[in-house]
Amino acid sequence: NLQVRQQRTRFEKVGGQLPKTIGKLWAVREIQMWGNNLEGSIPAEISGCVALETLGLSTNRLSGPVPEGIWKSMPNLSSLSLFQSTDELYISREGAEALKTRNQFKKLKLPSIRDA
Repeated sequence: NLQVRQQRTRFEKVGGQLPKTIGKLWAVREIQMWGNNLEGSIPAEISGCVALETLGLSTNRLSGPVPEGIWKSMPNLSSLSLFQSTDELYISREGAEALKTRNQFKKLKLPSIRDA
C-alpha cells in the first residue's frame, strides 16, 4: 500500500491547474508548489488532505476564493503560504480570522482578504 506523504516542486515552472484529485492525498503532510505557473482556483477537494501540515502555493497565478476546508478540515496545518502577486486569489474575512486565531502557525501568509 503506497502512501505519498510529501510533494515538493519549487521554481520548476509547473503549469496548469491543481486537480480535484489532490484531495485523495489524505496522508500527505507537505505540499510545496510555490513559484510555479499554477493557475485557476484551489479546488475545494483539497480539504481531503487532512494530515497536511504545510501548504505552500505562493507566487503562482491562482484565483478565486480560498476554500473554507483549509481552515475547517485541516487541524494539523501549521504553515500556510498563499500570497499571490495579484489580488485574484482571496480569502474571506471569516477565514482569515479563523486562521489568525489558531496559535499553532509557524508561518501564515494570506492572500487579499474580502468580505464574503
